[in-house]
Amino acid sequence: MVKEEHKILIITVTGIVFLWVADAAFDSFLAHEGPFFQLLTNVTSHDTFLRLMMVMSFFLFGFVLSRIVANRNRSEAVLKHHAAAIETSMDGI
Repeated sequence: MVKEEHKILIITVTGIVFLWVADAAFDSFLAHEGPFFQLLTNVTSHDTFLRLMMVMSFFLFGFVLSRIVANRNRSEAVLKHHAAAIETSMDGI
């Protein structure tokens, strides 16, 4: 079973690839800046900065979100443990 935080990172990487391809498709088909496969692999200096900023911000968001989910899962596990301990101690009274 894949952990939730790993699923988030997988979705993030998939989103990054999708955004990269979508940006190249936009530049190729709508802006007519060149052939699609050339724009997909050979990026101009201006597009390099924009795509890297897009990739870094998307990856940073996914990383932060996965850390939040991991902390929430740990907190839920601790809460369940304490709730079980309280219930067991109440039974003994």
